[in-house]
Order: sequence, then structure tokens, then C-alpha cells
Amino acid sequence: MIKNPILKGILNFPDFDGENDWIVFVYLAKDFDGDLIDSKEGVLEWIDIKDVLKIPLWEGDKVFLKYIFKDKGFFYGTFYYKNKKLIDFKFQII
Repeated sequence: MIKNPILKGILNFPDFDGENDWIVFVYLAKDFDGDLIDSKEGVLEWIDIKDVLKIPLWEGDKVFLKYIFKDKGFFYGTFYYKNKKLIDFKFQII
């Protein structure tokens, strides 16, 4: 279980899968207890912050990931995908 999560941003993905709009709430948690468990999305593992941008990511993830670890600011973004390709995005720090 994560402890003291901090809401860092909200992301919108209109028509992401061709049928549904997705809204994602992005949190940062620096403390946890317990063990990771696998999910339908795959095997979960902890990754060093310095290695996060080296793993396979959606193109839009590379836009907002660097702002999760900054102390100030809240971000909001809308990412438009077509056929699993990022075609446009709007992103701002509030």
C-alpha cells in the first residue's frame, strides 16, 4: 500500500481505444509497505527514477513523466492518439 500519495496531474485521452475516453489521475508516492502484486496489465516492478525514460513507454508518457518528480506545480494534459500513435497533445503546468 502506498502512503501519503500526492496528486501531481490529470490526463485526458479522448477516444483512446477507438471507443472510450480515458481520464488518468497521476500520483506520486515516496513511501509504501507490503509487496507488489501482478495485475492484468503485467508484472509490476520498481524502477529507479533515472531509468524510467529507458523503458518502453507511450509517446505521451515522455511528455509528463519528468514533471511527476518536481516539487512544484500541478499538470494537466490532453493526449490524442490514433492507431496507437500520438498525433497531438496539449499540456500545461498550473
